[in-house]
Amino acid sequence: MLSMKIPGSTTKNQLSRPNVSNEISSGFSQSLPNHAYRKSYHPLQTGSQKILVKMNRHYDIGEALAICTKIKELSPSTIIVAHFIIGHPGETWRDYWRSLAASRFFDNPIPLAYSRNKNTVSATMADQISKPIRSLRLAIFVLFHNVVVLFRIVDTIKQKVAPS
Repeated sequence: MLSMKIPGSTTKNQLSRPNVSNEISSGFSQSLPNHAYRKSYHPLQTGSQKILVKMNRHYDIGEALAICTKIKELSPSTIIVAHFIIGHPGETWRDYWRSLAASRFFDNPIPLAYSRNKNTVSATMADQISKPIRSLRLAIFVLFHNVVVLFRIVDTIKQKVAPS
C-alpha cells in the first residue's frame, strides 16, 4: 500500500510490507514527478532470515533491502525508516550482526529490545535472550548507527565543499 496525503503536496510513502516490488516499480516511481516523498517506512524487524521465520514474517530480506536501494536511487532525499527487534528468542550473535548490516540501508533504523509478552508465540519459545545481552546488543546497535550517521554527514560536507 502506498499511501499519499493530498495530491500535489508532499507525501508520505508507507509500505505495509517489505515485499512490494511491484508497488515500488509502478506506484512509487510513477508518482515521483508529482510528489516529494519525505519518509518511507519498512517493517523489516531483523536482518536475519532465520529470525524472520520465527517471527512468522513472510518476506525476503534481500528483496526488502533492494527496495530501499531503489527508493534511494529514485528519491535520494527520502528518509527510510525501519524498526529492528533486538534479542528475539533464538537470535544468535550472527543473526544480530546481520541486523546491524541491514540497518545501514536505513536512514533511521529504530532498535527496540524484544520484550516477552504473555499469550504470544515468542513468549513460549526456547532460547530466550537474557536482558543483559539484549541491553548490550541494543547499545551496540545505537553506537553503530551513530557512527554510520557520522560518516554520512562527513561525506555530505565533503560533497558540498569539494571544488566542482
